[in-house]
Amino acid sequence: MSGADLEENIVNLMIEVARITNPQGKGGENEEFWQSQRKKLLRNIVGLLLPVDGNVDLLRMNAILNSAPQDLQQARAADWRNSSALLKYLVRAEQLIGQRIREHEYRLIADYWLHEHPSTDTRTRSNVIADYTGLLDAFLRGKIYDIFCKTTTVSPDDILAGKIVVVALPVAAYHEVGRYAAAIWKYLLQRASQRRKLDHPESIRPSFIWADEAQYFSSPADQIFQTVARSYRVCTVFLTQNLPNYYVEFGGHEAGVHRVHSLLGNLAIKFFCGNDDTVTNEWASKTIDKTVQYRVSLNGAHTGKGHSIGLAQSEEFDCPSRNFIGLKHGTAANDYLVEAIAFQSGRRWSNGRSWMKCSFEQNA
Repeated sequence: MSGADLEENIVNLMIEVARITNPQGKGGENEEFWQSQRKKLLRNIVGLLLPVDGNVDLLRMNAILNSAPQDLQQARAADWRNSSALLKYLVRAEQLIGQRIREHEYRLIADYWLHEHPSTDTRTRSNVIADYTGLLDAFLRGKIYDIFCKTTTVSPDDILAGKIVVVALPVAAYHEVGRYAAAIWKYLLQRASQRRKLDHPESIRPSFIWADEAQYFSSPADQIFQTVARSYRVCTVFLTQNLPNYYVEFGGHEAGVHRVHSLLGNLAIKFFCGNDDTVTNEWASKTIDKTVQYRVSLNGAHTGKGHSIGLAQSEEFDCPSRNFIGLKHGTAANDYLVEAIAFQSGRRWSNGRSWMKCSFEQNA
């Protein structure tokens, strides 16, 4: 449904999956450079396959990359030109100029593979290729190959039509495979939701994304999507044990921490359950914010005029972090009740405050 933009959508999908597998990337000040190089490599592979074959699969992508020249001398060698899968695709693409591929786009791709790529500094090129092959290799083997590289009977459009898709590949059992699968499905549903026209929002079927241990499947794309999720009638529910789980998965550095706060700031209603993690509880108290409180003081010193009473005004956390420690965790010992503190910015609950203690029946 993306038409001419399909190539870039495929590139962005793979970049998002790469962010899940390596949230820190190369890190440092050069991260933008490495990201642009990853995208350029993918763009010149996908941009060659789509016009020639009309579709893309990872095996052919791998074949193109493996047959690319390693230096300018090899690019001119007869042996390479006679055996390279890449060159065969370039020849076929040249024949399709004006039909399936624009001439300037073909020139860009040909120049990349025959000049720019082989003449790039060896260490830079090997790092970019290692990033790509490290991601690709996982999809060419085992269960994840069966799931994503063969035929399928379901797509995100089925969810928008009313079906519920369960990605039943828990990380505890399937490890990285489970992460890849859930991250891909979440990202594609977000993209599919944003294709829907908003002329009559009330006519759009609502959908939801429910992610337990959500830190494993979150990426910077989520914080962007959450700014428009309500408009596209998508409800996102993320669950995690504590805030540091997100920090670890997003890299732990300053930029990663800011991404976490941006993501959580775009999730409207928050439920803070029983927790003894000080980072999480202090963040929850700060999120709910402070209120003006008054304290009465009694001075018992003898002044000759009796005792004195004072009234002091101060700003203190409306919901101190200690409130989260004693919340019930369910089980028979607590009559199967789970307690939480609910908060939504700009909302006043029935108790007149911005937060309210609530409970859920565990066995309901």
